[in-house]
Amino acid sequence: MDLLRLHVLAPVLSWIRALEHWMLSERRALRGLAATRVLVGIGALGILLSSFPARHVVWGPGSFWVEPMRETGDFDVLTGLFATDSPLVFTLEYLALIAVAVAFVLGWRTRVMNVLLVLGMTGLVERAPTDRESG
Repeated sequence: MDLLRLHVLAPVLSWIRALEHWMLSERRALRGLAATRVLVGIGALGILLSSFPARHVVWGPGSFWVEPMRETGDFDVLTGLFATDSPLVFTLEYLALIAVAVAFVLGWRTRVMNVLLVLGMTGLVERAPTDRESG
């Protein structure tokens, strides 16, 4: 048993202690949160920019075809954020959400932009029930 402790457990415990020291001794959490914020913002931007040409059909005024499924959603209040019959108003709201995502990536007013991005993306995704049923 001493041989097992010496050659297996001691190096593992030493590695665990070193990992704990590395993670907890300095201010690495802030960098990790910043990297997570940037990656989440880039993901939201990727969704918004890649769907820009089809925004009216998927989420906007042209998405009347999903209205029966939209009525069964859990976030009725948030789907009203983008509920408009005007393509111009919807595009301006969509561009505002893109601006919020860019501000979030850049770290400008991060707490406020985080809430706005979550509410905006949830409201947008809930407007297309076929998108939220992905598996």
